[in-house]
Formats: sequence, C-alpha cells, structure tokens
Amino acid sequence: MKRRRDLPRQADRSPGGRGTARDGASPSEPSAWNRHRGDLLAVLFAVPLAIPFLTTDWFFGHDNMHLIRLFEQDVMIHAGQFPVRWYPDVAAGYGSPHPQFYAPLFYLLAQLFLFAGLPLAASLKATIVGVTLGTSLAMYRWVRALFGETSGLIAAIALSYAPYHMLDLYVRTAFSELTVFLFLPLTLLAFHRLASRVGAPTIAAAGAAVGALCLAHTITVMLVPPLLAGCVLLSLWRRDVDRRFLPGAAAASVLGFGIAAFFLVPLVAERGAVDAEIYASAYFDYRKHFAALAQLLHSPWGFGLSREGTGDGISFRLGLLQIAGGAIALWRWPGLRAERRRAAGIIFAALISAAGIFMALPISSPLWALVPPLRCVQFPWRFLILPAIGLSFLCGAAAWGGRTGREGNGSLDSRAAGAPIWIAGILFVVTLVASAEMFGFRQRIPFERIGFGGDHTDMRDRGEKDAGASPTVFTRAFVRAETLHWFDHLPPGGYPYPPKEDLAKPKAEIERGGADIEMLEESPSRYRMRVRASLPSLLRLNVYRFPGWSWELDGRPASAGPPPGRRPILTLEVPAGEHVAVATYVRTPARFWGDALSAAALAATAALAAAALRSRRPTG
Repeated sequence: MKRRRDLPRQADRSPGGRGTARDGASPSEPSAWNRHRGDLLAVLFAVPLAIPFLTTDWFFGHDNMHLIRLFEQDVMIHAGQFPVRWYPDVAAGYGSPHPQFYAPLFYLLAQLFLFAGLPLAASLKATIVGVTLGTSLAMYRWVRALFGETSGLIAAIALSYAPYHMLDLYVRTAFSELTVFLFLPLTLLAFHRLASRVGAPTIAAAGAAVGALCLAHTITVMLVPPLLAGCVLLSLWRRDVDRRFLPGAAAASVLGFGIAAFFLVPLVAERGAVDAEIYASAYFDYRKHFAALAQLLHSPWGFGLSREGTGDGISFRLGLLQIAGGAIALWRWPGLRAERRRAAGIIFAALISAAGIFMALPISSPLWALVPPLRCVQFPWRFLILPAIGLSFLCGAAAWGGRTGREGNGSLDSRAAGAPIWIAGILFVVTLVASAEMFGFRQRIPFERIGFGGDHTDMRDRGEKDAGASPTVFTRAFVRAETLHWFDHLPPGGYPYPPKEDLAKPKAEIERGGADIEMLEESPSRYRMRVRASLPSLLRLNVYRFPGWSWELDGRPASAGPPPGRRPILTLEVPAGEHVAVATYVRTPARFWGDALSAAALAATAALAAAALRSRRPTG
C-alpha cells in the first residue's frame, strides 16, 4: 500500500534518540521521553550494582580505610583547613600528610553528603552509588555520540559489568580508582564535542573533566597526558574537526591541570618528605604482580590478594562479553572505517585496550624497568582499567549498523540506526545472570562492631560482646586508639610503628630539662602552649614533623629542635623562664602556588561557563 503524501510521516529514530513527527511535532523536536529514555535506561541498567550498598551495615574489602579518611577530612574541614592536607589523629595521634598524596575527589564528593546531613557510612555509600550510576550514564553518552542510542546502552552495560569494574567495586573496594570509570569517559566525550565545535562551553567542560580525572586517582594521573595526546591526535584526523581544535584542546588541558594544581603541585614538590619506598618494595614490588595471558581470558572470581605467579586470589578476566564485542568490532572494521569520525574512536579504544593488556603482562617488564615512576603503580594489572573501558566502547561500536551520512544540522543521519533498542534489554538480562557470582562482598559487618588494628591498620570485627558494651562511634579518640599501626605516608623514621604505650602520652611533654606545660589551645592544625621552664628544656609535641609545621616562641618564628631519637617528632628548644610556644600547620610555597593556580583555573573555567550561559539567553 502506498503512503498518502498528505499524511504526516513518522520520522525514523536516529541513534541519538531522536523522536517522531507524530501529532504535528517536528522531527527536530523529539519528545521528552525520546530525548531522555537512553539516559534513564543507562542508569537503570546499573541499579543492580548499587543494591549491595543499600543495607545499613558495612563491608570488608582490600581498602578498608574509607571511613577513617572521610572522618579525618571532615575534622580538618571543620577546623578550617581546605584543601585538606593533614590527618591529625591517625598513627596514634602523630598524624599523617596522607591526603596530600591520596587523590581527594571521591572523598570531596562524599563530603557533600556529610554536609547534607547523612551519617559517615551513608555518605560514602551514596557517593559509591552515584559514581556507579554515573559511570553507566557517562559511557552511554560517549558512545551514543558516535554510534547511537542502542550502541551507547550496550557499551554502558559492558562497562558496568566489566569484571575489573566489579573487582574495584566489591573486592578491592578501590573507590578512588572507581571514579576513573566515570571521569575518563566524560573526559573523552568532552574532547569529542570540543573537536566538533570549539567554544567557551566546550572548553570549560573539557577542562573541568580533565581536572576531575586528575583528582580521581593518584596513580592514574600519569596516564592522563598520553591519553589526552592520543585522543587529540586521532581527533585531528577527523574530516569534521574544528580548525581551532588544537588550541582549544591545549586551553582545556591547561585549565584541567590547573584545576588539579592544588593536589598535583604539592604531590610532586614534597614527595620526598614521606617514606615512599614501602610502596614499591616487598609485597608491592611490581615484578610480583604481572597477570598471565590465560588469566585475562578466564580466572576464578575470588576475594583474596594478588600473588606472585598465577596463584592469585582475585580474578583478572577481561569478560567474555567485552572480548567478544572487541573481536566483532575489529572484524567489522572494513565497514566501520569509512567515516573518520567513528573510525577515530574505534582506533583510540583499540589502542588503549591493547596498551592496557600489554602493560599488565610480563612482556612489558623491560618498559617497567625503563620508566622508574611506573614502580609506584605497584600492580601491573591495574592497567586493565584501560581495556575495561576500551573494549566496552568496541562492544557499542560492534552493534552499530547504520549509514555514515550527516544531516544538515551536523547530527548523525537519522537513517543511521543500529540494532533495535530491545537488544540492549536482552543483553542486560543475560549479562546480569552471567555476572551473578561477582556481586557482593566477602564479608559484611554491623557498623557498631567496626574496629581497626593488625600489623598494618586494617578493619576488624570487634565482636558482639565488645561492641555490645561500647558500640563503635567515630570520634577523634577512637581513630587515634585504633590506628596505632597506620602506615600510609609517614615521614622517614615513622617506621617501625610506635609502641602501644604511646597512646597514653600527652600531646605535649618535656623531652629533657625541667618545665611545666599548660595547653592553651589545641586544634587539629594548631597547638598553643605556655611553658614554665626552670632550666633550658626540649619541648616535645607528639606530632610527626613534615613540611608545613612551623614554630613560634613568644610571637617570633623559631626553628624546630632535634628529633628525640629516630622517630621524627616535632620539638622546640625552650630557654629557662615563662614562654608561649605555638606550632601551626601552614601552607608551604608549593601548596600556596598550587592553591593559587587552582583558584585561577577555576575562575577561568567559571568565566567561560558564564559566557556560554549569557550567549544562550534570548536577545530582544
């Protein structure tokens, strides 16, 4: 039957989720459902991953310090220190500059929930859920921009249920690294849009994404420059690239690194002030943790540790869906390469997948030996985050089957439809069933029974009897007592750990000489004392010395005294008589300039965003 020409024709649905022309609506104005259904489905497909976090108890994983980090960060923020660069209560109260070296973004996001009134554990869980759902949405948006709605949903499913993603979520509980799964696709999407059109909004968005990526995970920072370089070079190969893209990409990169400067500058400038060798030796020697090729194809799911050889207690599998999707995309390459815009994305995804696999295998050991900073990565299999993302992108590309045309408005051709959307629904169900063994934690624990201890401070179950007498409440005294064996980012001499008797020490005491001490003011970053010395004395403040701690004696700057023994404790020589001594944790030059650069970059980004908003306002 021939279509009558006077009847409105239903528009074909485009990969971008374009609507229909029913009821007189223009094809260029899709309904709200058609505009947002892909976003909603991408979020819904990731909801099962969030369910294990919706209980009232807590859980064990490889990294069990999240509660302490967020608590200590909150203490310092309320004490007036921001950015936070000191944890005052860990290591039996001697303190640690841990937040200066540990990427802060995940905990800053959790802090927002604390400010909103959520409890400590709920704030962390809300952040984990938000990052998990956001990861699926970000991956969907990135792939949809190139291959359409169904492809975007398939890529979102592939990444959400990628074994390495679930390993970070449930086994390693590596929530800082988990944020990379969110912000790397967002960064790549932002640069994709920047390549199409350079302007204030796209530069601001790309700069903000780079900044967030640099603040997400300390170890991943070293991957950002080569990833951005590869993305930019392949974007230049596109036929539709904006001629201003190169300077626009440079501006966005400068803004991004500038936003993260408050963290990056002190991280690099003051890295020698902590004992970093423990992170690259003994168990953490990278040579013990290469994955075997067979383990990438299949290895049993487990909650143990990485071991030398192939007897690992955790899985390094890439995932059958991800491997199959990558293989199909490469098999279909002759048909996908015709349009450079999509071909550039496929090449980039294939390259980062191959690079990640290469770096995880023993064949890359000469490169590890050649580049000393790689020692700090500790576990070569950490590079599997790249094929997790890259192969998921290729899964989406494999599902695309449309034409390569372009519409007059610059969007994808409305005829360029890939697989029907119900295919994504079926794939979700199949993937969910196949991933069943990877859901959940090794062990859960009631919040009131949480404790810490062991040779290296780790979470423990205090037991029903102990917790019944005194349920766990996070206080500064609790953290101080439970972190005697804290080992993260201590100054040289902080090992071996202090004896248990140090928990009974006062914050200030006389190491030698004779004097009485009256504590006039005590805050996490400032101690003010009146010292009545009958003879010259050495005042000891039981805080680890680290750049930024400075002394004043009777209102004048004073030099720190010699450490008492091998432990790097703050001391001050005090002459006979009555004096007021003040120890304050201040900004060093590296921190000052890092903060200044971040403030300038944030102001520039905000100005670009404001200019973009003004340009969108209707005139007249």
